Amino acid sequence: MTTPRAADGRRGRRPGPSTTREEILRAARVQFADAGYDRTTVRAIARSAQVDPALVIQFFGSKEELFRAVIGEFGELLAGRVQQIATVPGTLGERLAQVYLSAWQEPATRTRAMAILRSVGTNGIAVDTMVGAFVGKVWPMMSAELGREDVDDVMAPIASILIGTAVTRFILELPFAPRTIEALVANTAPIIDGIVDRARPPAQETPGNQR
Repeated sequence: MTTPRAADGRRGRRPGPSTTREEILRAARVQFADAGYDRTTVRAIARSAQVDPALVIQFFGSKEELFRAVIGEFGELLAGRVQQIATVPGTLGERLAQVYLSAWQEPATRTRAMAILRSVGTNGIAVDTMVGAFVGKVWPMMSAELGREDVDDVMAPIASILIGTAVTRFILELPFAPRTIEALVANTAPIIDGIVDRARPPAQETPGNQR
């Protein structure tokens, strides 16, 4: 039986402990981040990882499953970050913007985040991951903050603001977009705080304050 030949002409797996799976994942993160799901090919990922395309399929089954693995990592990382919102100083808007937008700049999450943003317009897996990782975790927190179960009217504009800001700054790279996370947070946090404040139930007057 013929063993898969790597891109540099070697056959089979590299000698010593196998790091092939992680190298394929690393290459896939970069390819998906640069080109999105539709324009990325298994061959391009294999070439970047210096392995035979057959090894990519052997480890992950298909391009779709490899994409799931890449953005699934991001979902887990972002979900963990969202849980830290309560410990970050500042208003709720500042905390949400800081946790979410910084994920597009920090090395540990940047390529995974870019892979999702470049694919979210055409790929349902990316959409599901975005919704599940961020909105799904923030939803119960916002529900507790406002004291009501239905917070669709609040989460819809907040998600639009945060995702739109990320696309404008990190995908389109528009020249007028703020260049630092601090400036992005300063621009978006007051808008988020305004949405949340308007959604709060009216303060109840105490008997002593009634005339």
